[in-house]
Amino acid sequence: MTDRTRREVLGSIGAAGIAGGAGCSAIGSESTDSSDPVGSCPEYDPSVSPTAGWTTRLGGRQGTATVPAGAMPGPEPYHDWTFEFETAIGHHTPIVVDGTVYVSDLDTTMWALDAFSGDLRWETRVPEFPGAPAVADGTLVYFADQDVRALDAATGETLWTALETGGRLLDARPVIADGTAYVQVGVATHALDLATGETEWRHATGLESDVTPAVADGTVFVGGNDTYVRALSAADGSQRWRYKADDRIDANVSVGGGRVFAGSRDGVVLALDAADGSRQWRYRLPTEDGDRLVPETVTTDGGRVYVTAGESLHTLAAADGTVCWSRPDLNGGYNAGVAVGDGRLYTATDDREGRFVTLDPATGNRLATWGMEEAYFESGPAVVDGAVYTTGHTGIGRFS
Repeated sequence: MTDRTRREVLGSIGAAGIAGGAGCSAIGSESTDSSDPVGSCPEYDPSVSPTAGWTTRLGGRQGTATVPAGAMPGPEPYHDWTFEFETAIGHHTPIVVDGTVYVSDLDTTMWALDAFSGDLRWETRVPEFPGAPAVADGTLVYFADQDVRALDAATGETLWTALETGGRLLDARPVIADGTAYVQVGVATHALDLATGETEWRHATGLESDVTPAVADGTVFVGGNDTYVRALSAADGSQRWRYKADDRIDANVSVGGGRVFAGSRDGVVLALDAADGSRQWRYRLPTEDGDRLVPETVTTDGGRVYVTAGESLHTLAAADGTVCWSRPDLNGGYNAGVAVGDGRLYTATDDREGRFVTLDPATGNRLATWGMEEAYFESGPAVVDGAVYTTGHTGIGRFS
């Protein structure tokens, strides 16, 4: 199902892009440099220190989709188990924390499974269209159809309900850091106490937005339909800087190596200095069949930036945005993603038969193709403790 179709089915609210000037490193200051990068791709030198567990849509709180070296399986993982469920709505990347896998059918059911065996730990009915959750400190936070909710991660019992949303925006996912859940709801970024759901602070944005934030070094980084990328204090929500792009920020925000990476609706990938928001480089994705490619996900390991768009993966040098390699044969859309670490990158192919590829992140060379034909696993992947977890229209599978 395409991103556009899924939005229409679920009634997601879209906002028109707003044209803006060149980017600014702080409110009121602007840059006129709009040239795309050129030159040879720098040596591959990943610098992000990943954390254990896959706590949110794109790995950890920084949105990097990186995996510790000792937690990566081999180039060609083998199938361990499948937990079957059918969904006509869609599916999301599994969340894997402390030996438990959390997944929903994006309809009315959420499950918790034993990560090693695939055995059911709990199952609970939830309001319609639960989005991909975030899990930390024994609490699972997710967007329901009309509000934000938290479950006990061990039992599935509801802990609290907060923030009437008036209809959940499709792509926003919560992020949890240091006892606080950060969510983008309506025209504001909210910080919620993880234990109670009470609002700690709220920072208004110009338009409704559905971008997943990232949290690093006491700062919340978030983009929006009002074309801004913002850096907010995680403690009180005060704005540290903002950068104005030329179109709405449509992809997630990823932070690594002292840079903030984001993607906008006009097909541009941005790299900003995490300290002051000054633009370090920008790159415009190419066209595909005459249409401009739009970033779906943006992640980084500090050496490279990985951008999924359409049915292709584009890899840029984190230092200067030089194009290092790209592949046109990979799965795209709302559930696309990568997992990278220890010299390997996993992502789904576009053959619609549930196969994945292992690539060399430095060169893009294919190391292996694996999976289960006609299993239709295609989202994610999530990689934790030597295993790959992925979902599709038939259920969730583990490979190690």
